[in-house]
Amino acid sequence: MFVAGGGLNGEQKNGFRDYAAVYSWMGSQQPEFVTQLQAATDDRAMIFPFHPNGEIMHQADYYRRCIAAPLAGDGAPMITTRAEAILWQQGFWTKHSLSQRRILLLAPGSGARAKNWPEQFFVTVARWWRWRVDGVVILLLGPVEQERGGVNELRQHGLIASGLSLSQVVALLAAGDVYLGNDSGITHLAAALSVPTVALFGPSDPRQWAPRGRQVAVVRRALDCSPCSNLTMAGCPHRACLTALDPEKPIAIIAQWMIDRASLP
Repeated sequence: MFVAGGGLNGEQKNGFRDYAAVYSWMGSQQPEFVTQLQAATDDRAMIFPFHPNGEIMHQADYYRRCIAAPLAGDGAPMITTRAEAILWQQGFWTKHSLSQRRILLLAPGSGARAKNWPEQFFVTVARWWRWRVDGVVILLLGPVEQERGGVNELRQHGLIASGLSLSQVVALLAAGDVYLGNDSGITHLAAALSVPTVALFGPSDPRQWAPRGRQVAVVRRALDCSPCSNLTMAGCPHRACLTALDPEKPIAIIAQWMIDRASLP
């Protein structure tokens, strides 16, 4: 939004006029960004470091502390689904004959390839779900996964859901029985929708980034080198925190959840 070395135009300043408060956790160490943001907000912006200094705490708690907002209840977020998205989801269910079927949602991507569980492990879970549960797998693919690839085999084991709006993704997640995904925004979204969520963590620190919801299981393989920094993560030669995280544990968790719901004998 801001241009290095440039001034602010009227549109940029007007963009902040109607906001009662402006908070930023980005650019706190960039003097020019801070100067321009304060100019755009008439010095109303409150700018914080992205991470808490010298502490390990959940980012959501850190954000709330910065703005002096108490945690509400158990801290679990609440998201509602738009009516038009529910209608779209119902059409999707009808088109693919999903009524009365058990639905496993898989999201094999994330914002960084180094955080992704191996494709073959997702395939193993998908095969188990289809064989043991007699259910249907819906594979959520975003633009990044379409561009990077790496899910060619997985595509053969479920329905592909791609090119969706955010509200359509929300509707699909809310209608599913179980969700499995990497440390990603979609995983946080599934958890916030109270969908039983298995979150796969490798290099990221779940104490800081674990999704929050009513039924969330974080699955990880703790190594001496994990969690690691973004720089280390990108250059890791083995990625054993994920490549050695076999599918048996996520499958066991999902199976127990389905038994608890009387969906498996």
